Amino acid sequence: MPLTAESGFHVWISRISQMVNFKTEQDYVDYLSRLSAIPAYFEQQVYWMNQGIEQGITQPKIVLEGFEDSIAAYVKDDIPQSTYYRPFVDMSEYVISDRQSELRKEAIEVIKNKVMPAYQSFYDYMVNTYKPEARDNIAATSLPKGKSYYQNRVAHYTTLPMTADEVHQKGLEEVARIRAEMEEIIANVEFKGSFQDFVEFLRTDEQFYAKTPEELLKEASFIAKKMDAKLPTLFKKLPRTPYGVIEVPANIAPKYTTGRYSGPSRDDQAGNERAAPKRRCHAR
Repeated sequence: MPLTAESGFHVWISRISQMVNFKTEQDYVDYLSRLSAIPAYFEQQVYWMNQGIEQGITQPKIVLEGFEDSIAAYVKDDIPQSTYYRPFVDMSEYVISDRQSELRKEAIEVIKNKVMPAYQSFYDYMVNTYKPEARDNIAATSLPKGKSYYQNRVAHYTTLPMTADEVHQKGLEEVARIRAEMEEIIANVEFKGSFQDFVEFLRTDEQFYAKTPEELLKEASFIAKKMDAKLPTLFKKLPRTPYGVIEVPANIAPKYTTGRYSGPSRDDQAGNERAAPKRRCHAR
């Protein structure tokens, strides 16, 4: 089941250009080699998805509504507009001009003849095969050995010896605690109306929303920077590498959460010197 309600392997693999520090000609050659392997990679994922269909291990139908749009977003007739072509737009100065032209041509051919067909094939598979065969029940307990699987996930994500019922009860207690704090805030700001009215106010009043994408990124950056000053009071050890705030890519934004952390590059620079990681926080 190499996909979630909002994303999947077809999105994760598209970030490979962000995991490379393009500097030498060989970096681009290696990248093209990776792109050439994408059809085989997609075939491997689809093989396991078919195994999932046979065993009743699929995502629920309801979370797959519109999922094919996240695949179609990568299919481009104008190849230079493809996410995969971005490393060839502004190439490294260490690659001579003639070689840059050759590599760009190779990139267009590889993306056109290998990457795009792989995405189109996966789109057809998702629409015609996977979605119709996906399970109707959304609960993890509806999967084979669902109860034991659910308990395994509880242990994995909580790292505590708790049962699912205990987690649920803890959730109810936390909701009650937070609700009480919210009621106190409502009273402190002297809001006139019910709890539901206050929630509606928060969700709809324009003062709580950015007016432009740029304003949203600036506000997210400001909040992140304010939190930086508080981190030493919460953690003994902090990462040395800084991070940036960028927008969520448009092709996955519709089914994406509000924000997400992306890990750093793991490629090494020449001489086995560790490359400066690019840590990012996405905002939408």
